[in-house]
Amino acid sequence: MFKLFFGVFCCLLCFGTLANAVKEDVEKILSGHLTSGQSRELMDKLERNLPYSSLLDTARVKTVKCWFYDSQNDKNHIALNDLLTDANQAIKKADSPKLKLDLETCQAFHLYQQGKVSTATSMTKNVISASSKNPELYYQYATANLILGRIFRSQGSYQQAFLAFQQAYNSFEQGGFSYDKALILKEIGLIHADLHNFLLAEEQLQRAINELTNYNEQEWYIATDILAQAYEAQGNYQKAIMLYNSILPAVTKYEDDEGSAYLLFKIAQINIQLNELQEAKQYLNQARDLTLNSEWIKFIQSITTAEWLIKKSRLDEAELLYLDFEQNSSQVWSVDSLTRFLEFKRELAVQKSNYQQEALAQRELLKIADKKVQEIADNTLLSQRLAFDWDQQKREITRLKESSEVKEQLLNLANEKAFWQIASLLFSIGLILILAYITYKQTQHKQRFKTLALKDELTDIANRRAIFAFKYNAIKKSEFLGSACSLIVIDIDHFKQVNDTYGHDIGDEVIISTVKFIEKNIRQTDCAGRVGGEEFLVVLPNTALSFAHEVAQRIRENIENVTHTSLHIKSTVSIGVVEVKAGEAPKDASRRADEKLYAAKNAGRNKVMV
Repeated sequence: MFKLFFGVFCCLLCFGTLANAVKEDVEKILSGHLTSGQSRELMDKLERNLPYSSLLDTARVKTVKCWFYDSQNDKNHIALNDLLTDANQAIKKADSPKLKLDLETCQAFHLYQQGKVSTATSMTKNVISASSKNPELYYQYATANLILGRIFRSQGSYQQAFLAFQQAYNSFEQGGFSYDKALILKEIGLIHADLHNFLLAEEQLQRAINELTNYNEQEWYIATDILAQAYEAQGNYQKAIMLYNSILPAVTKYEDDEGSAYLLFKIAQINIQLNELQEAKQYLNQARDLTLNSEWIKFIQSITTAEWLIKKSRLDEAELLYLDFEQNSSQVWSVDSLTRFLEFKRELAVQKSNYQQEALAQRELLKIADKKVQEIADNTLLSQRLAFDWDQQKREITRLKESSEVKEQLLNLANEKAFWQIASLLFSIGLILILAYITYKQTQHKQRFKTLALKDELTDIANRRAIFAFKYNAIKKSEFLGSACSLIVIDIDHFKQVNDTYGHDIGDEVIISTVKFIEKNIRQTDCAGRVGGEEFLVVLPNTALSFAHEVAQRIRENIENVTHTSLHIKSTVSIGVVEVKAGEAPKDASRRADEKLYAAKNAGRNKVMV
C-alpha cells in the first residue's frame, strides 16, 4: 500500500514539475532575454512534447507558437490558419480567458501584417475592451494596445498611436515588465522620428537602448539602428556612421546576407556623402560576395554604387546604371528611394551638361521637398504636444494615486474635464499649425532670396559683393586681434581662347571645375568668391603669407594636373598672393594682390607670385 501511494505521489510530483517547466519556458520566450534563434529552439522543444497532461500547458504552447509565423510569407498562411484553429480548440478545453485574448492579439497582428488593417484594428479593440474590465488582464490589455499603436502609426495616425502606446506603457509599468516598457519607448521614439522631432526621438530611443542592453542583443541593435537613422535624417552623419558601425558585428551575426548587406550599403552611402570614397568602396566590396535576392536590396546596391561612380567622375559606368533604373521606372518606389534616384539623375545630368534632364529632376525633387516641408512644419508641433500631454497625464496619475480615498471621484472629474481640454487643444493645435506654416514659408522665401543675393549663380560660391564684404570684415577683425590675414587672387589662363574655341558652355564648365579645386584646398573658415568672369578671390583669415603661399601652390598644381570638362581639356591658372599689412586698407591690399597676379601672367602664366 505504501509503495502504491509513493508511486502515485512521484507521478503527481513529476507532472507538477513538468507543468511548471512548461510555464517557465514560455515565460523565458516572452522575457526578452533570448535571441530569436534561442527562442525558436526552445519553442521546438516545447512542441515536441505536445500534447501535455495539463490542458492549460497544451493551450499555452500552441498560443505562443502563433508569434513564430512570418505573416508576409504566403506559404505560411495555411499553416497559420491551421494553428489558430487548433489553438482555439485547446484554449476552449483549458477554459483560459487570458490565452484566448493572447491568441486574438496575435491573430490581429498577423492580419495587420497581411494588409487586412480594418479587421486587425477591430479585433485588437475588442481585446482591449474585454481586458480593460479585468485588472488581472493588464498584460493582455498592454499587448493589444502595443499592436494597435503599430497599426495606427503605419496609417500615419500618430496621435492615436501615441495614446495606444501610452496605455501599453502604463500597463507594463504596473506589472513591472521593464523589457516590454523598453519596446514601447522604442515605438514612441519612432513616432517622434516620423514627426521629425529628432530631439525627442533621440531621448526616447536612448532610454530604450539603455534598457535593452540588459536583454537580448538583437533588440538592442534594432533600437540602435533606429537611432542611427534618426541622426542620419537630421544630417548628423558622424554620429549615424558611428552607431551603424557599432552594430555591424551583431547584424552580421544574426541577420541573413540581405540584412548585413543593407547595413553595409547604408554605411557606404554616408561615407559617399562625406566624400570618404575609399571607405565607401571597402563597404561596397564587403557586400559583393553576399547573396542578394530581393529587388529592393538590389536597388539599394545599385543606387549606392551609382552615387559612388558619380563622385569618382566615372560617368559612363554611372550612365549604364541610370539606363537600368529607367527601364524599371514603372515599379513602385518609396519616397526615399525615389529621392535618391532623382538626386543621382540630377547629378549625372549636371556632369553630362544635360540641362533639360537636370531641370526635370530638380522639378521632381522640389515637389518632394515641398511636401516634406509641410509635413515637418505640421508634425514637429504635434510631437511636442504629445510629449507634453504624456508628462501631464503621468503627473495626474501620480496625484490620483496619492489621493486614494477620492480616487474614483477624481477620475470621473478628470475624464469629464479631458473632453473639453481635448476640444480646446485640437483647436489650438490647428491654429498654431496654420501660423507655423505661414511663418515657415515666409522665412523660407526670405532666406532663399538672401542666399541668391550673395551667391554666384554659376558656381554657387560667394559673388563679388559677398566676397568683398567678407574681405573687409576679415581684415578689420585681424587688425583688432593682431593676427595675420592673406588674400589670394586667381585668374584662369587663356580663358578667352577656351570660349572662342569650345564655346561658352565649355567655358562655364572650366570655371566650375576650377572652383571645385579652389574649394577643395581651403579651410571652412576661409572664403572663396567670384569677382569677375574668370577671376576669383580667396580670403584666408588668421593666415600668414607662408601658409597662403602653400595653399595657392596646391590650387595651381591640382588644376594643372587634371583635365577639365567633358572634353577633357587642360587648363592652368595664374595666382597672386599677399599678406595684408598692419593698418592697410582692404582696397590697397586687393590692389597689391592684383599686381602680383599681373606679375604671374607676365612671367609666363601658370605661376604663383607672392
